[in-house]
Amino acid sequence: MARMVHIALKVEDLEASVRELLATGCEILSPPGELPVKFRDPTGVVAELVPVGRYKTP
Repeated sequence: MARMVHIALKVEDLEASVRELLATGCEILSPPGELPVKFRDPTGVVAELVPVGRYKTP
């Protein structure tokens, strides 16, 4: 059985994205100011947000 371990989303505006998550019922799991911003959606899926440019890509 396959199991998803990690989902990360790159976002342009981190603060706006966090506000949108909260408005849709997500729970922010990370302390304020900590990156990445980990969150749990209403169905229990845990994922994270990172600002565009945080990680280098080849």
